[in-house]
Amino acid sequence: MSKKWVTVIPGGNEVIPTINELKKLGYKVACIDQNPNAIAFSHCDLSIISPLTDFEKILYLLKSEDVSPECFIPIVSDKAILPAYMLNMLFNKGKKNDHILAFYSKSVLRNTLHKNKLPTPKYSILTEKKQLSKIDVGSKIILKPDDSSGSRGISILETISKNKLEEAFDHAIANSSNKKVIIEEYISGEEFMIDCFIHAHKVKALLVSQKKKIQDKVSYLIYTLNKEEFPYKKLNTFIEKLTKVMDYQQGPLHIEVKHKDGIFYILDLAARGGGFGVYNYYVHKALNFNFVKATIDVFLNKKLSQKNTKYREGLIYFLTPSKKGVIDSITSAYTVKKNEDVRIDYYYKKGQQVTTDVNDGNRLAGIYCFADTKKELNELFEKVKKSITIKYSK
Repeated sequence: MSKKWVTVIPGGNEVIPTINELKKLGYKVACIDQNPNAIAFSHCDLSIISPLTDFEKILYLLKSEDVSPECFIPIVSDKAILPAYMLNMLFNKGKKNDHILAFYSKSVLRNTLHKNKLPTPKYSILTEKKQLSKIDVGSKIILKPDDSSGSRGISILETISKNKLEEAFDHAIANSSNKKVIIEEYISGEEFMIDCFIHAHKVKALLVSQKKKIQDKVSYLIYTLNKEEFPYKKLNTFIEKLTKVMDYQQGPLHIEVKHKDGIFYILDLAARGGGFGVYNYYVHKALNFNFVKATIDVFLNKKLSQKNTKYREGLIYFLTPSKKGVIDSITSAYTVKKNEDVRIDYYYKKGQQVTTDVNDGNRLAGIYCFADTKKELNELFEKVKKSITIKYSK
């Protein structure tokens, strides 16, 4: 048995940089995913094919391979947070946190924030359709599943009627594994994405990005805001207070907020980095702070080796379908030079059927650009964006 094993959860593409970094450090890596074809399996030393919550099966498979991991690390997945926490506790590799469910369940998060007098939209938690008659959260509301992400199951109602409420409830509860629905008031104003890294309840890295969204659901443009454009100092103080309330001592945090009248309203909170390259690439390029290495440091109880040394302007633009059809190809006439501050990620598969529905699954590609000034950033982005061609099968 190797004395140095780490287990990562789950087995998606976003996990691969963490696996590679662990291997550089001399660790063997086990990966857990219920999909037998999970992409990360081909990069790790041991594949555990199991639902993330089937702890008995996971423990049996690890034991049968004589593997005792140093820790279990959740990577860019809400569904991985609780299983990784439970497995770390079972192996005596983690600290108890009575608020762990708040990082997975929106209802627990809302209740925790409310109890500790932290700003939160007015909300109700429902488990049955008949409870709709008792809601009172405002004229414009949002209904969402308690435990999903990526805009799945979300409805925004500007006018409220019985039929619309019932349809939105059915849509939300169908996407909730714990069969709870959150109804909350709509907070007007711009939405911001906060990516930060916490160590000993202190913010060690902080990046604020503004989000432009489709139908107020899915982001199509995310761009960084510097300290002249956003109250970083006030936000830093708020996040440190939040981490103490939630007893979140260290690790990445991905937070969605609205900043209105000087108040930060938390829309969502996850004990992980952001997906679609945010955790592995975007924050690193903008701050020169490597979330992957920092996460490994704190899970292995090592001294934090990363420092926030600079800031650069950056953005992510997501290509979405312009019409319903079958994708033949997505190409770019722009040649990305080595070490250039441009990256194009393609998420589609040739022959993929697409619609104009608003959800994360209809993101076909991502353009990432970085520059020293906003002017340079916008000029670079427009050049890359114009180079993209999407072809549909006839």
